[in-house]
Amino acid sequence: MKAEHKTQQASHSSRGWLTGVRGRLVLLVVVALLPAIGLILVIGGEQRQEAARQATDDALRVARAVAGQQQRCFENARQSLLALARAPAVQDLDAAACRPLFASRLGEDRMLVNLGLLGPAGQVLASAVPGPADVGRQPWVQQALASAGFTVGELEAGPGLSRPVFWCAQPVLTAAGRPRAMLYAWLDLRWLSRLAAEAGLPPEAVVQVLDASGRLVGRYPPGRGLSAGSLAAVRKTFPSGTLISREEDGVLWLSAVVPAGSLAQGQQIFAAVSMPLRVAFAPVNRRIARNLAALGGVVLLALAAAWVAGDFFLVRRLKRLADATQRLAAGEFGARTGLADTSGELGQLARAFDGMAATLENREAALQAAMRSLRESEERFRSLIENSLDVILVLDAECRLRYVSPSMEKVLGRPAAECLQRSLFDFVAAEDVDQLTAGLRAMIRQPGQSARFEFGMRHREGSWRHLEATGSNLLDRPEVAGLVLNCRDVTERKRIEAAFLESNERLGETIAELRAAEQQVVQQARLRALGQMASGIAHDFNNVLTTILGFSELLLLRAENRADEQKLRHYLELIHSSATDAAHIVGRLREFYREREAGEVFQPVDLPELARQAMALTQPFWKEQALARGCTIQFRLQLEPVPQVAGRSAELRQALTNLIFNAVDAMPQGGLITLRTMLAGGHAVLEVTDTGTGMTEEVRQRCLEPFFSTKGERGTGLGLAQVYGIVRRHEGFVTIRSRLGHGTTFSLHFPPLRAPATAPAPAAGRQGAPAAPVLDVLLVDDDLAVADVQAEFLRGDGHRVVIANSGPHALEQFAAGQFDLVITDRAMPGMSGDELARAIKERHPQIPVIMLTGFGDIMKAAGEHPAGVDVVLSKPVSLAVLRETVLRLVGGRAPRPPAGVAAGF
Repeated sequence: MKAEHKTQQASHSSRGWLTGVRGRLVLLVVVALLPAIGLILVIGGEQRQEAARQATDDALRVARAVAGQQQRCFENARQSLLALARAPAVQDLDAAACRPLFASRLGEDRMLVNLGLLGPAGQVLASAVPGPADVGRQPWVQQALASAGFTVGELEAGPGLSRPVFWCAQPVLTAAGRPRAMLYAWLDLRWLSRLAAEAGLPPEAVVQVLDASGRLVGRYPPGRGLSAGSLAAVRKTFPSGTLISREEDGVLWLSAVVPAGSLAQGQQIFAAVSMPLRVAFAPVNRRIARNLAALGGVVLLALAAAWVAGDFFLVRRLKRLADATQRLAAGEFGARTGLADTSGELGQLARAFDGMAATLENREAALQAAMRSLRESEERFRSLIENSLDVILVLDAECRLRYVSPSMEKVLGRPAAECLQRSLFDFVAAEDVDQLTAGLRAMIRQPGQSARFEFGMRHREGSWRHLEATGSNLLDRPEVAGLVLNCRDVTERKRIEAAFLESNERLGETIAELRAAEQQVVQQARLRALGQMASGIAHDFNNVLTTILGFSELLLLRAENRADEQKLRHYLELIHSSATDAAHIVGRLREFYREREAGEVFQPVDLPELARQAMALTQPFWKEQALARGCTIQFRLQLEPVPQVAGRSAELRQALTNLIFNAVDAMPQGGLITLRTMLAGGHAVLEVTDTGTGMTEEVRQRCLEPFFSTKGERGTGLGLAQVYGIVRRHEGFVTIRSRLGHGTTFSLHFPPLRAPATAPAPAAGRQGAPAAPVLDVLLVDDDLAVADVQAEFLRGDGHRVVIANSGPHALEQFAAGQFDLVITDRAMPGMSGDELARAIKERHPQIPVIMLTGFGDIMKAAGEHPAGVDVVLSKPVSLAVLRETVLRLVGGRAPRPPAGVAAGF
């Protein structure tokens, strides 16, 4: 389930992280930064527009400067040529005189590249810079000769020069106004570059001079400029204006055009300044790129911070909350978020969830406890009904059988399933139908009514059985909703009665009365003996429970007792000692007659210490008795050192406790009880003396007999008999001294211990004992509380324990696993421990089986040892005894069966 959940989570995450908390937090950051991005783009657009306007203004400014400079250049050239045309040397066409004149003028004006004089036929008469003789054949010469005034020509490559120049000409007129020669000048265009540099134009800018048709007249730098298509577009802006055109390579150009004077024949010329649009926008684009890059860094930083912070502060905690929710939904009611200490709304949600989970856990625990109790109750009553010899019937209002107990087959030979949904009267004798019908109808009319019936029912084999029935009307009870009949087969009794009546009615009545009287007397005698025995058991148990309850209340009600570690340990040792005594009470029902068994282990016992323990154990009882009677009971110890004796301390302590209780009962007005130890006649003696009422001689001689008592209904007659049996089994004897009205002394004489005990006592802990191998143990008991205690004993020694609550359940567990040891109870529903042991041994005889039962002492006394059982132990069992038994059975060997064998059980 967890793997599937993780796969679903991964699939969901891969389908769309934006649906998660972190994704939405990141999206929120992006949305929050969108206005900033838009603002940068808007500002960038405005800056681009401003840059375009600035570039246009700069281009127009430069174009106007070019136009102005061009016009000044032409005007200077015209003035220079007019002045030279009036010079005598020029008027006389004196070539020798013109050359120095031209050279002098050329040195005065840097805009002039060359000056010359052409004759009427276009021949070169004089030139400041020597050049080719065929200048007169150039096309512009013919244009100038045909003109009667100053003429500006086109861009030409100056003869003998590596750079282009403009030409201009001025005719030399006769007195009649006819041209007789022509002065020409070449104008240098390098001023365009200087002007462009001074204007701050970018290197990519182009300065051009165009005529009215859009034809290129001049440009700088040479060899670079707009295409013909772009020049045609520029022409559309004449006489002045700006435009943006796209070149063949896709580059956008910005151009500004202004008038720049006239050429020959009066044609207008224009100055155009062009530059790539990207050059104009380059600073703005760089600023926009820097702003966007900075904003991108901020966005990435904000996204990273949102991602990390969202994961730390939200996603991890929400995942823990979601995980706890899924675990709770899967039935793990102990699931908690672990975020209860978190502040804020998430902490409130986590605390609310944990509170809800705790409530559900408590409700589930209560429900499970109620269900267990209900199942146990149902199983108990079902077991009672199914194992009862009486037939239990449940009828509806029409007397149809709705439930029939299994004993129906024993009584009438009919399976219960065969009788269901049939009428009761299908099986009733015809002569009894009317009477039974009337009785049932009367009972039906009154809810809760009970009645008794007698009727006959047919056996499956055809015979008739006579039944006595007690009926109850539970139709108004929803859980039953029927008539309940408890039927008992009295056929045999009826037959015997009829036989006696037939044989001798007169003697029959007398014999029946005598037998009834005899049976009553016997039953009363048995009941009296059983009652005395039960009273004795209750008396002993009450004595032990008085000590346990007294010291436990002292610990529970007084904090100072719990705080005192020495006193706490002392009280717990007394409680443990009393509980150990209680465990031996049932086994000591036969203490007054059984002898010491062969091999029974006795331990060294210190009688003075035993006396001190008995006084402490009984203190709550005799103090309570004194307070209840309004008198004072004093206790005195006179304990002399005596040799140790061999015995069981629990049994000797029980005998001493019985004598102390007997002494308290003998002092209704209070008095003094003395416990004394001494060495007398070679025996260790323990005496209990009281100052009570004492005994007569007859009572003194009979007080040790079983069931003899002088206390009336309060007495059982077993206490002193048990004392006698215990002392005798310890090879001792009892003497009694008493005088009526002067108290009584019971003296217990024991032979001193002359040799070590038969075997050392099992240690309470594991130290000093050989360690058993780690075992796999199958523990079978229908009482789970008892099973849990035994399991904890075994797990404390490192064993692995599997618990089964019935014989069939144990067989299932045994077949499914591998076990080294089986420990089973005896009395269990469905399958007894005897049957379970036989079933296991039939398949795996090497597996040891321990029977741990409350009937252990009785079984040992009767010599009963079920087949398949290796050892019988009595409940309750101590950890030391259980450990020693396990070690004795499986220590040093590994009896586990092969895996294949166990699996095939």
